[in-house]
Amino acid sequence: MTTILTKKKDTTGVPATADLTNSTGGAELAINTFDKRLYTKNSSDVIVEVGTNASELMVSGTATFRGAVSGNSTFNISGSAGISSNLNIGGSLGVTGSAGLSGNVDVGGTLTGASTVSDQDGDLRDIPVSTKVSGDYTLAIGDAGNQVTINSANVTVTVPTGVFAVGDIISVISVNGCTATLACTAVNAVKAGDLAATALHTLDANGVASIMFSYTADLAVLTGNIS
Repeated sequence: MTTILTKKKDTTGVPATADLTNSTGGAELAINTFDKRLYTKNSSDVIVEVGTNASELMVSGTATFRGAVSGNSTFNISGSAGISSNLNIGGSLGVTGSAGLSGNVDVGGTLTGASTVSDQDGDLRDIPVSTKVSGDYTLAIGDAGNQVTINSANVTVTVPTGVFAVGDIISVISVNGCTATLACTAVNAVKAGDLAATALHTLDANGVASIMFSYTADLAVLTGNIS
């Protein structure tokens, strides 16, 4: 069998322009054995990496990406993928296994999963319990998107100012027949359907109240079993 050799580089880095030739008869190839990359020179005298614009990439095992991953079509993961930077998809992202991302996920199409979608609080379809209250308590930013459970009677839950952003929602739930006071002296709190703000609201026994910060961060709208 005839031996065909390409130019090579055994240290990291891209070949110099003068190292490769591009002419009407063809273009030379150069392999970097250290970086495990293949290069050539295009007709504009620019060194380009070969194989970086593949139409399809199939990995039968585990795929690990140490840089950013981007694509303009569909990205399907049937096993596991670990990505240490950002994932940018112009089409659809389908995951039937697991995808571990330490960066951002930007999807221009559809994001689908055969299992659950979760964050640091748990399944995004659930409302996790952030705090179980047995005494007076002031809501904290960690309660946003979660439920605060009250299991003692005559508890006062204070809604502070300057903590929450527009769109934050907190659920407050009383159990074991307990009632509670929602103290909103620092923010304008309006019970849904009322015309004016009220500083103190009573959460009924075994009641559920939702506190949503709307329009401004210091305007809270309360709904549920409150008076």
